[in-house]
Amino acid sequence: MKRLFIALMAVLVLAGCGAQKEDKKTVSEVMMMTVEIMNSATDKLEKAETADEVVEAMSVMVGEVKELQNKYGDVLAELQEIPEEEMAEKYADEVAAAEEAAKRFYEVLLVKEQEIEMTPEAQEKMMQVLQSASEL
Repeated sequence: MKRLFIALMAVLVLAGCGAQKEDKKTVSEVMMMTVEIMNSATDKLEKAETADEVVEAMSVMVGEVKELQNKYGDVLAELQEIPEEEMAEKYADEVAAAEEAAKRFYEVLLVKEQEIEMTPEAQEKMMQVLQSASEL
């Protein structure tokens, strides 16, 4: 389960290091903030009718992830250090929520890939969004 949550974080491009504290959040709170970001992005993707709206939804998600990383990178680093068994036991609800959010996100993304044709311009914008995400 820990690997699945870390994979979810990778999808959100969270590196979990070098951030400054703004206010102290628990591991549980930060995990659920990550879930909320993904759920919000999924909602925007579901409503997207154009390639530009898909790119915008992804761009907003990356921005929110960057903000989360900047504010709570220390908690994300702590999360990566938790043994898998402890995470499954201690954060079962959060892990389940993350799994559900990731599943729904991927399902909606796959549908949108089928429904909406990405123009070359939209593809370029998407590449820029993804590249900015990789700089975390």
